[in-house]
Amino acid sequence: DIHGYRISQLFSSKIDPGEILNEYRTTRFPDRFYNLKIGIPWADLERRLDESAVLSLCTDYVMGRDCDRAYRFMGVDTGKNLHVVIMATHNDLKSPMVIHLEACHEFHDLDRLMEQFNVKLCVIDGLPETHATREFTQRNRGKVYMNFFLESQRGKANWDRKGLMVRVNRTEALDASRKAIREKEVLLPRRTPQIEEFAKHLAADAKVLDEDEETGIKKYRYIRTGVNHYSLAFTYAWLAKSKMVPAGTYGYLRI
Repeated sequence: DIHGYRISQLFSSKIDPGEILNEYRTTRFPDRFYNLKIGIPWADLERRLDESAVLSLCTDYVMGRDCDRAYRFMGVDTGKNLHVVIMATHNDLKSPMVIHLEACHEFHDLDRLMEQFNVKLCVIDGLPETHATREFTQRNRGKVYMNFFLESQRGKANWDRKGLMVRVNRTEALDASRKAIREKEVLLPRRTPQIEEFAKHLAADAKVLDEDEETGIKKYRYIRTGVNHYSLAFTYAWLAKSKMVPAGTYGYLRI
């Protein structure tokens, strides 16, 4: 849908390609080299999840099986489709578990999932479908919050009960969901093609370090290197789970 161009200095007749090769071999700032010289988005592979790390969390649990006493949390990334991640906690489980993945086409499909899984708390992307998202939030008032990333927000997420919104720093939110994977704070069902797709989406978000050329201030941000819908949906589900009061077990909530 979008026609764009990648401009590399290798195309230039005025720049010696030998100089570019030498800089490739000696640069201390590979991000700048790839971005400015070659015209390729660059991300440190050490700052992104590996698919195998995600798949290592798979258990013998069969997707779709559930237990009546579980608390369930849902995250939704909006776009052409509505990508959904549903997690459940239970006193018999040492960690929360992903119990359902789905790419829906209509917002009313989300209402069906809210009822089917008796979702206690859902976080949904507030953009770009603000009108439809707000209607879904109102239909499930008290159980659904619209998420808006706010760069100036630091620390804990700001939950607005009256406005049914949650504001959180994007980098910090993605850091938290990556940490959950790396430190094995979440479980996954048995490995299937759908779970493999989930793992690919999580591996598509990579963390890069930006530096302001004028001020020299450095800060991290996440860039998308591939399709990442389930990655964001999982981040929203983990954000919903974060409202739970830690008590050694998952016995009660703070909503």
